[in-house]
Amino acid sequence: MKFFLEQLNKFQNNDLAKLLVIAILLRLVLFLVMLSTRIQADYYQNSGEALNSMLNIWVMWDSGWYLDIINSGYHLSTITIGPEAGQANYAFFPLYPLLTKFLGMIFLGNYVLAGVIISNISWIAGIVYLYKLTKELFNSTAGLQAVKFMIVFPTAFLFSAMFTESLFFALLCATLYYSLKTNWKLSLILAILLALTRNMGIWVVIPMFFFYLEKNIKDEKYDLRNIVKAIWSPNILTLFCIPLSVFCFMYYISTITGDIFSVIEIQGAWGRELSNPMMNILRGLQGGFEGMFVSIFTIICLVFFVLGYSRIPKSLFILGLLMFIFPLLNSPQVFHLLSLPRYILVILPLYIVFATLIKKDTQLEKIILASCLILQTFLAIQWTTYNVLLV
Repeated sequence: MKFFLEQLNKFQNNDLAKLLVIAILLRLVLFLVMLSTRIQADYYQNSGEALNSMLNIWVMWDSGWYLDIINSGYHLSTITIGPEAGQANYAFFPLYPLLTKFLGMIFLGNYVLAGVIISNISWIAGIVYLYKLTKELFNSTAGLQAVKFMIVFPTAFLFSAMFTESLFFALLCATLYYSLKTNWKLSLILAILLALTRNMGIWVVIPMFFFYLEKNIKDEKYDLRNIVKAIWSPNILTLFCIPLSVFCFMYYISTITGDIFSVIEIQGAWGRELSNPMMNILRGLQGGFEGMFVSIFTIICLVFFVLGYSRIPKSLFILGLLMFIFPLLNSPQVFHLLSLPRYILVILPLYIVFATLIKKDTQLEKIILASCLILQTFLAIQWTTYNVLLV
C-alpha cells in the first residue's frame, strides 16, 4: 500500500504525467466525435458495423499505400487511371510498414490495429521526448509549454492515424535529445531509423553536427583548427551513415525498378516538382476555400516560427526552416498544398518556438490553446468524412 501511495504522490506532482493523461482523454473524446460523425453521415448500416470498423477512422489516404506495402511488399504495379495514374508504393519509406507488419503478425494479421497501436505509442513517446529535449535546452516550464501546443495543434489528431507522422516525430525528438546528451551511438541509430521513416529525416544531421561541435570545441573557440579537429572525429564521420541508409533503400528499390533514382522520380506521379514556394502559397490563396485555408494556415505557422529565430538554437531554426521550405518547393498545385498542415505537424522546432514566445497562464495562451483545440475538432470531422481540406 505504501508503494502505491508513493507512486500516486509522484504522479500528482508530475506535471508531464498530468498532461499525458489530458492528451489521452482529449484524443478519446475526439475519437468519439469522429465516430459519431460517421454514424450520423450514414457511413454504417448499424451500430454493430460501426463498432466492427471503427479503427478504419484512422485509415485514410496514404494509409492504403502502407497497407499495400505490408501485404504485397514493394512492387512495380502503378495506378493506371484517374488523377493518381502512375503512382506506386515505392514512393513510401520502409520503417513504418515494416514495424506494422511485424506487430500485425502478433495480432494474427490485423495490420490496421497494429498500425494504430504503433502510431499512438509513438505519439506518447514524442510527447515525452519533446518535453525532455525542450527541458534540456531551456527548462521544465518551456518543456510543458511545448507539449501543450503539440497536443492541441490543429492537425495533431493525425498522430493517431495510420501515417508516419507520430513515428517520425518521436524518432526526431529522441535523436536530438540523445545528441544533446552526447549519447552518440544511440542518437545515430535513431537518426538512421528516422531517415528510413521519411526522406526529410536526413536533415537531422544539421543539428546533430552543431550539437556535437558545441559539446566538443573547448572554451567556445570556434577557430579553424578546433572546427577541423572536431569535423574529422570518428563521431562526425559516422553522420554519413544517415544519408547512406537512404541510399541503401534507393538501391533496394532499384533492384525492383532498375533505376537507382526511381524513389525520387516516382514523386512526380503526385505532381511534385521544384517550384517557387511563394508562388505556391499565392496559388493556394486563389484556389478556393481549401487552398486559401491551407495557405493561411502555413503563413501563420511560418510567421510564428520566424518570430522565434533568436529564441532557439540556430541549428534547430535551420532544421525547421528546411522542413517548411521543402514541402513548399514540391507543391506546384493547390491539391498538393492540402498536405502541408500534415507536414507542418512534425516540425519539432515550431513547438519549441511556441513555448518560448507564448508565456504560461496568460490570456494569449488561453486564446491560442482554445482556438487550436476547436480547429483540431473541425479538421478531424472534415478528415473523417473524406473532405479534401486535409489529405
